[in-house]
Amino acid sequence: MKQLFKLTGCLALAGLFASCQSVQQEANYQIIPMPQEIVTAQGSPFILKSSVKILYPGGNEKMQRNAKFLADYLKTATGKDFAIEAGTEGKNAIVLALGTENENPESYQMKVTGDGITITGPTEAGVFYGIQSLRKSLPVAVGADIAMPAVEINDAPRFGYRGAHFDTSRHFFTVDEIKTYIDMQALQLPLPLTLNWVVPVARTKYGDNGVYPKMCFAPETTKY
Repeated sequence: MKQLFKLTGCLALAGLFASCQSVQQEANYQIIPMPQEIVTAQGSPFILKSSVKILYPGGNEKMQRNAKFLADYLKTATGKDFAIEAGTEGKNAIVLALGTENENPESYQMKVTGDGITITGPTEAGVFYGIQSLRKSLPVAVGADIAMPAVEINDAPRFGYRGAHFDTSRHFFTVDEIKTYIDMQALQLPLPLTLNWVVPVARTKYGDNGVYPKMCFAPETTKY
């Protein structure tokens, strides 16, 4: 009986010890579309956990929105809250910064070291697309820490724009479905989006009073 109690106690302690250990998953940079350059580096991975802060240049509203967008996604993916602060450098942080030598305004660079992550772009849009590559590399790991292997990623769009066709004349969609569709297109490639939105138009409503006459004759080719 004593041996049984000892065994039970050991198992309980082992379970308690295991529960105290933080579950950890690893990021994967083999994303779609594949960035132009992925250079793995030596060094310790960066551990993405709730103590990590997201820093952005103070006084820049667009960069602040980028930081808020990233924090919201990390909350969804990990279940943890990440603080947002104005700042340009710091350890144990994801730093969003402006300024690269690439002339393409949509380009970005993402560096990961053991001290943190830095996403840099010549414009706020470039930083936004760098955030997309970061979020695509992360697993959905609610309650877990994520190990980010050391890497340098340099990327820029190969084309000046991309197009999407959305037909709400022949298929019915809710407002939330339309917003989700547009959001999904924004995440696919680091390119400006040209949306061809087909909307149902009553000829009598718009044709008789002369408002939007072009929509009456070729609504399926109208672009927004």
